[in-house]
Amino acid sequence: MDISERKIVYKEGQRPKYIFDIIEGNPEWIGLLIEGKTFHGPFELNDIEKTYYELAILEAPHTDIRLDVNILKQALAPYLQEPIFEDCRLQLYTEELYKSIEKYNKSLDNGFKLNPFREYFNSYIDSPYEAIIIKNTEVLYPRLRSDFCNVQSYVGTVKQRLQGIRSKYNKGNLNEELYQSEERVRSKLKDMEVVFYTVLISYGKELQSYFDDWRKYMYAKTEANNMFLSFHHRCHCREYMTFGRYRNKSVSSIIRKDIGYIKWALKNSSGFTLKGDDLEEFIEKAGYDPYAISSNINAIPSDETLVDLASFLGSPCNLESVVFSVSHQPDMKALMSLTEKYPSLRYNITSKGDLYLITLSGDFEDKNNSNCDAVPTDKDSSHSERTVREIIY
Repeated sequence: MDISERKIVYKEGQRPKYIFDIIEGNPEWIGLLIEGKTFHGPFELNDIEKTYYELAILEAPHTDIRLDVNILKQALAPYLQEPIFEDCRLQLYTEELYKSIEKYNKSLDNGFKLNPFREYFNSYIDSPYEAIIIKNTEVLYPRLRSDFCNVQSYVGTVKQRLQGIRSKYNKGNLNEELYQSEERVRSKLKDMEVVFYTVLISYGKELQSYFDDWRKYMYAKTEANNMFLSFHHRCHCREYMTFGRYRNKSVSSIIRKDIGYIKWALKNSSGFTLKGDDLEEFIEKAGYDPYAISSNINAIPSDETLVDLASFLGSPCNLESVVFSVSHQPDMKALMSLTEKYPSLRYNITSKGDLYLITLSGDFEDKNNSNCDAVPTDKDSSHSERTVREIIY
């Protein structure tokens, strides 16, 4: 399943977030992003992001067809007029049946919406229809629900109650009149069930096109759900060490307790990689992305360059670092002087609480010791900032 691991700055001054995560948490903001109404200005989702976004916000189908509770009442009237239905439990079952129809009609107003970010859903639980097989043919009819009893098999629930009433008669706790009424209803349960399902199935035929549309909608939401699970597994599931003294320990716990071991593993174990949240946590604590540093020797700060950086940023500089954290905003004139000396160097400053994060990219070739006289263009600067925001962070 194809997914996107691209990130974007969701709120100014904060670290970028996965676009997939933003689609889950705030799809309305993604809509504004597409329309160019955020601080990013014009922005285009790639094909995978666009597919995921469109599936996530897909609206549930609607229908104007509603169930008329009076039609069911009239159909069941010959049976419900029996004295035995004065039994409080049977009255409650019947009231729940009628309430479930009202609830169903309200559900149609909401469109039986599915949440594509749930880990599990299917048509047997979330759909507006029930299915039965009659003469080798699948027949659909509205799914009625109650918090109290199984109104979907209303007649079966009545039958169970009649059995309890009959036992009362055998124990001498029921008068003859009610017993005879109970026996008459019992003998007509098959006919009552036919009447009950005939009404529901007739609505199922009316709602067939709606059920078909809803099934297509469910398949679309299922695809969105599968994309979300694939993304979550790749980007948010934590890994465990498979070697060394921390074998079977979570990578995140080692980052917190012994980040030096993680740095060693990245350099010395070819099969060890960081990804997703583990990589994010490492960058947060170590101050650099181990995969963002170019192999070009000019892209790695020299000792002389580090002295310059330390003076400009007012902070010691780690040779591996491409992101520096300082307690005050650096002098902008000093940073401009730095880029004059290193014309291919780019920097980006963001704030995080009381700290400032300075991200450097490009290479550190000294213009006084090279033939490079090029002046960085606006396009180059824009590209560098995009690299900083979407990759290094």
